[in-house]
Amino acid sequence: YYFMDLFNLGILSIVNNKISSIESDAFDSLLKLNYLDLSNNCIFKLETNLFRNLTRLIELNLNRNLIKSFNENVLRNLVGLNKLYLSDNLLNRFEIKSNSFTRLNLLDLSFNKNLANFDVKNFQIQT
Repeated sequence: YYFMDLFNLGILSIVNNKISSIESDAFDSLLKLNYLDLSNNCIFKLETNLFRNLTRLIELNLNRNLIKSFNENVLRNLVGLNKLYLSDNLLNRFEIKSNSFTRLNLLDLSFNKNLANFDVKNFQIQT
């Protein structure tokens, strides 16, 4: 675990670095994390289990990275997620087919010029 002794951490900002990949267990000990900002990096792929223990996460910012595709399995355990920022990436596919994200009230996909496959079957955003 990368943040092993920071189990009470509520906010984590790792902005404007050159992070290209993140180990799938990097955030496993951050059980109380509410806000995670990984914007302005070089992340191109999100591991399926990357956020598995972040059940209290409310806001996730992945703006301005190099992410090409996004699958709902990455968010599988983020049951309390309210805001998801994915603007200004290289997304060509965004896929959410379940209704498990009922608390999500903001989804930002702006400035993804290659976004051609947008599949949100059964997906509902609260207003």
